[in-house]
Amino acid sequence: MTSSQLTTEGLAEVTVLVVEDSDDDALFLRKNLEQGIEYAFVNDIEIERESSLSAAIDACNQRTFDAVFLDLGLPDSNGIETLRRFSDAEFDVPIIVQTGLRDRETALEAIRQGAQEYLVKGESGPETIVKSMRHAIERSKNERQLRRHRDQMEFFNSILRHDMLNGMQIIRGNVYGLADELDGEPGEKAETILEWSDNIVDLTEKIRDILDTLTSEDTTELQRFVVDDVMADLVAEIEGIREGVTVTVDCDDDAAVQANELFVDVLRNLLINAVKHTEPEPVDIEVTAERDGDTVEIVVADDGPGVDDARKERIFERGETSGSAGGSGFGLYFVDSIVETYGGSVTVEDNEPQGAQFILTLPNARAESVLPAGD
Repeated sequence: MTSSQLTTEGLAEVTVLVVEDSDDDALFLRKNLEQGIEYAFVNDIEIERESSLSAAIDACNQRTFDAVFLDLGLPDSNGIETLRRFSDAEFDVPIIVQTGLRDRETALEAIRQGAQEYLVKGESGPETIVKSMRHAIERSKNERQLRRHRDQMEFFNSILRHDMLNGMQIIRGNVYGLADELDGEPGEKAETILEWSDNIVDLTEKIRDILDTLTSEDTTELQRFVVDDVMADLVAEIEGIREGVTVTVDCDDDAAVQANELFVDVLRNLLINAVKHTEPEPVDIEVTAERDGDTVEIVVADDGPGVDDARKERIFERGETSGSAGGSGFGLYFVDSIVETYGGSVTVEDNEPQGAQFILTLPNARAESVLPAGD
């Protein structure tokens, strides 16, 4: 069940459950909620009270509430365990914890255990209490939307993993047989189908990788990647794409970043981008990496046609391409999305005397560091 979803534009009635065993504290909270109703942007507020955790859980099983004010000290439960037990019941409702303790550690633990807000009894007036309730409801609504979007992305990811990739493998297997048997124009068309099938599979796998990163609820470990080591494995691959491609690398020995396995794909995408948008002309690509305090700056520079000033601001947006060669525009969007999860950034500038340079700024990795993403 869903709540009435209070918003700053809505004027619906808000239904609140107060879980409090003290009559005085319950009356104090009721008066503050009723007096502060104007700060919640609602016409009316309905308040129900329960005096124990078990009764509160029963009440939430019977009806839907927009918010729950939960006292941590109840006859049948005490402390953070009260919040933990209520949260374990998995009601889709924002929780505002109330306690008589001015304890920062308890407050932080309450937030970690699922509370949206934390209030100390007797220290807040009508405006603070009602605004805390409003903010808790709005945050809870946003979290529901994020969960729904994550579920949708995971569904599409499952389609990519199974249906599309399996279908493409069947197509490729059949076309391989035809390509061996056909000559002339039919054989060339079969080779074209194979080439595009390979491109679609590559793109599908990139999309799958980024969906894995964006939808993962588990903490992703960031490991230490030495830029020079990563580039050593990529140079031969990139130079082998076509004739006329030269890659030079000049990276500081201590240039190491906090990233995951997709960091290799980030650099690969930038290098392939330089090759693709200079074809069929020769291209010199230079990769440098330099440590600067807490960050590492990686520059991928080429001597190709460059990027128009008007397009620099939007080149990392979804669907944008970096030059006349066309394409899906996914590669640079992928780079930007992944780099953001590392706490870094990517920009594009002109290279001198010609070409473009893509600049990655990433957190510096200490020796042997392994850190959770986003910390």
